[in-house]
Amino acid sequence: GINAEYGEIARQKMLEKAAMESVAALLCEDKAFNLKLATIKLRAINVIKDLKEQAAAMYKLQQEWIGDRFKQEMESIKIMCEMLRDVIESEKPLIQQIQLVDEQFSVNMGYKMFEPPATPLPDPPIEMPSPTIFSIAQIQELHRNLNSVAPSGFISLEVLVEMFEAPAFIPEIWFNVTTQQLEEVFSQHLSETKFINWNSVLLSCLLPMPLPSQKQLIATMAQYQQLDKEGNGRLDLSSYAQGDLWFIGDQSQETFD
Repeated sequence: GINAEYGEIARQKMLEKAAMESVAALLCEDKAFNLKLATIKLRAINVIKDLKEQAAAMYKLQQEWIGDRFKQEMESIKIMCEMLRDVIESEKPLIQQIQLVDEQFSVNMGYKMFEPPATPLPDPPIEMPSPTIFSIAQIQELHRNLNSVAPSGFISLEVLVEMFEAPAFIPEIWFNVTTQQLEEVFSQHLSETKFINWNSVLLSCLLPMPLPSQKQLIATMAQYQQLDKEGNGRLDLSSYAQGDLWFIGDQSQETFD
């Protein structure tokens, strides 16, 4: 009985000791946890303080930038106003484009604010009529009449003579030419069918333009074939103007019938 009672007392003391150690451990953990919380709080306060200082410095720098930008913009506006005032006082048009982009003021010398007055086109050349040579207008009128009467390109001798008896589109030298003389001249162009190719007559009216030689015709044809990029036998006006006909340039070349 004594041993059992002694064992119970020992067990009670052991439980009391374990309870006291457990409380002491909890108190120690609580103290360590509170210390960590304090450290975290202090660190957070320092971080927030640093962020506030950085934000204040950035805000101050931003204010300085805004102030500098405002000064630059006002300076550019001042320069632009002075320029516009000079233009208004001089009563002259503002030709160049002025630009105010952000704080930059510039004058674009390569851009015109309005189309400059166009250079007037020269007067069309006036061809003075000659009593002995067909003018371009007379050749054109003769071509229109021949094409209207004989669009196939062939005309009878009688009709051709009648057309040249009308003095409206021929030089004065033809006024006194008789019908017989006209028949003698145009008979040289008669073909086996007793009709005349009026294109050859029209070409003869271009004299004193030199008649082309075979060599000149081949050279002229070759250069226009080079200008004919599409190879369809046709040229626009600009391409045609790039070529030279046989009577342009050196006219002392050898000629053949």
